Amino acid sequence: MVFHVLNRGVGRRLLFTKDEDFLAFERVVVQIWWLSPFLSQALEAAPGFIEARRYRAVVLARQGEWERATRDINWCLDREPGSGETLYAAACVAARAAEASPTPGAVDRAFDLLQRALSLGSGHRAAEDPDLTALRRDPRFKRLITTTSGPNDGNGSGVRPTVNSGRDSGRQSQRENEHVSSL
Repeated sequence: MVFHVLNRGVGRRLLFTKDEDFLAFERVVVQIWWLSPFLSQALEAAPGFIEARRYRAVVLARQGEWERATRDINWCLDREPGSGETLYAAACVAARAAEASPTPGAVDRAFDLLQRALSLGSGHRAAEDPDLTALRRDPRFKRLITTTSGPNDGNGSGVRPTVNSGRDSGRQSQRENEHVSSL
């Protein structure tokens, strides 16, 4: 998210020429535990700033604030169900939730979201993303990372994807479009 804000601020010019530079930037961002209040302030000023809400969802998941993370990422999924960036953030939130509270289906939901994001051309740094640690241990991860090609016709199933915190996995949403369950 911070990358996207910086990218907009410099007129979408290339910020990092080497993968190592971007990964170093990502490591610093992961360590910025105080970022959530600033993103919240940005959202108070501009509630529709989807990039800020998307990134705040990931930051909140890193902090274990599952209810707020789920609410934010579902808000983003409602507005951008076919966005690779939103699907990727949802996969990160779902993977963090699956790691914190492993339940049947939690990892599968994270994989589904990640596959959809990758099929849309997002998540090109998924192999190293610390938010996906829970998935990396699964043999499906390497296959997904190595076999996913470019964009396709959208999010696949026509069902709006959602993240499930894993805490209440027994109560699946019966809505037409599945959302991330409360964590």
